[in-house]
Amino acid sequence: LRRSIVSLRQQTLLPLEIIVVDDGSTDDTRAIAERARAEGLADIVIAHGTRCGRSAAINAAARFASGDLLLTADADTEFEPTALARLAAAFDDPRVGGASCNIAISNESKSIWTELQSVEYLMSISAGRAILDVVDAIACLSGACSMYRRDVFLRQGGLDVGPGEDLEYSLRLRRLGYVIRFVPDAWAETDGPPTAIGLLRQRARWDRDALRI
Repeated sequence: LRRSIVSLRQQTLLPLEIIVVDDGSTDDTRAIAERARAEGLADIVIAHGTRCGRSAAINAAARFASGDLLLTADADTEFEPTALARLAAAFDDPRVGGASCNIAISNESKSIWTELQSVEYLMSISAGRAILDVVDAIACLSGACSMYRRDVFLRQGGLDVGPGEDLEYSLRLRRLGYVIRFVPDAWAETDGPPTAIGLLRQRARWDRDALRI
């Protein structure tokens, strides 16, 4: 989490504020977030006493945000210094309602499973979404790193609180007539599950969510 916050403070386009939501965690998340706020790295820390879910956490943070654009990120997402500027540039087109960045696996050398995920991300995200973007066929904004228009986000009531919120909101934007963009030169890194069981659980959750939507 701290590395993620620091990477946001090193952007060529600095965020107006960084809001951290501790969604009922049982580890040191809140302590790390409060320490970051005390050091001036984070601006607002929201603590949920019990777990409410990722959608509720993002919706809560959005109500406190003051910028025209919202960047949502997971706690293990680290950004290249130009990522925010390149994502934000996509919104020069008023038709764009959301944009997501390119993602690499940060712990690629951890195991054979993370090595395989690194290749998969290269094929499905770096290459696959670049092709889909050309034909305006992006169906899902990545939960690890996506940007939205704040006014549209709030007007639509934010993310759906059920599973598969990223896919649901992306398709909702498309139904409303907005364009979804993939920005291949806006890079971020995230941790991949290092074990076979962890990977299977992640993909089963993704498939279950997609089936629901």
